[in-house]
Amino acid sequence: MTPKDLFVIIRAISNSGINSHIVENTLGAPDNKYSVAVLDKTFDILEMLQEAEEPLSLEEIVRRAGMARSTVHRLLHNLHRRGYVEKNAGSCQYRLGLKLLELGNIVKRRQTVREIALPLMQVLRNKFQETINLATLHESEVLYLEILESPHPFRLAGHLGVRDPAHITALGKSIMAYMEECEVSEIIRCHGLKKLTKKTISNESTLKAELSRVKAIGYAIDDGESVEGGRCVGVPIFGPQGRIVAALSVSGPLVRIPDKRIPMFARELKSAAAEISRRLGYGREQVSTASALR
Repeated sequence: MTPKDLFVIIRAISNSGINSHIVENTLGAPDNKYSVAVLDKTFDILEMLQEAEEPLSLEEIVRRAGMARSTVHRLLHNLHRRGYVEKNAGSCQYRLGLKLLELGNIVKRRQTVREIALPLMQVLRNKFQETINLATLHESEVLYLEILESPHPFRLAGHLGVRDPAHITALGKSIMAYMEECEVSEIIRCHGLKKLTKKTISNESTLKAELSRVKAIGYAIDDGESVEGGRCVGVPIFGPQGRIVAALSVSGPLVRIPDKRIPMFARELKSAAAEISRRLGYGREQVSTASALR
């Protein structure tokens, strides 16, 4: 897909979801009270660039958009600064930027992972009677894509869309274990290793040793590192070319996830993660390279 293709997807998504009733009820209304003029103008420019066969100059965009030159220049400056449009330094012409491709790929991947994982997560939740989590790494932090809460009154559960530091969760450690060491070092450099409980790993060498252990056994444990008295077991999910894309976990109070039950939780999670990975396109040739999914 090109940035043009993905802009169409992103624009469609922006007009859907929780605000879809607003779009349906007011689309085309001249006095739309929900309309934000600067956003309309910004999307007009992006759509113009999407439809154009070639990059456009500032003057051509002004002519086609029917906006003041200063307005177009200001909008293009901010879109360029954020990576949504690219500017040719020689010709001063504009085209859609790779940021749109990045966002489109993220949206597509998250929707696909969640849609594939959800039925298997429901099976695990019903079997374990504990909270089941699906997450990916976004901007070096764990971002929850789906959470199926335990039916128990006393349970551990995060919130969709909320981010957690990667080093404190079984989800984050499951993902980082399959990243390059330099990538892990960059996460530590950017975010540090904040200590949330007395069990949180706050030393870089200790964390990297833990990640090596996770990769060797195929699953990670958050043993009261994010919440006192809580425990979480997580496993990696792979996509095409063996790329780590997400992680799956079960979480609950320590009393219901004791040491003796961890192998069972890990085994069931690995089985579900293997199926999710397979459906995402993780081929048989990669399975032999990842003992966690055998």
